Amino acid sequence: MAVQAAVNRRVIGSSPISAAKTMNETLDLHGVSHEDVPDIVHQFINANWKPNLELCIITGYSDRMKSLVYSILKQYDLEMVTTDVRNGGKIKVQTWHE
Repeated sequence: MAVQAAVNRRVIGSSPISAAKTMNETLDLHGVSHEDVPDIVHQFINANWKPNLELCIITGYSDRMKSLVYSILKQYDLEMVTTDVRNGGKIKVQTWHE
């Protein structure tokens, strides 16, 4: 399972968010081919799906990579924001709706 191995390598850690929310898992897509992105992102979301979780997906500055990730996230009806106007290559994904 090359895709699962890529997901395992790409999840780069957890960090506390707040008492109301659980840990923040991060997926780094740097160096991932565009054709592998859908499988990797689906597996990452499914492996980390928990209530009140904030996920982070690092896409880099590639517009095509961002578009691929956004189209997958829309399938899950998740809240998503580009975290910082200076760093448009990072997307926060929330498994809750505010």
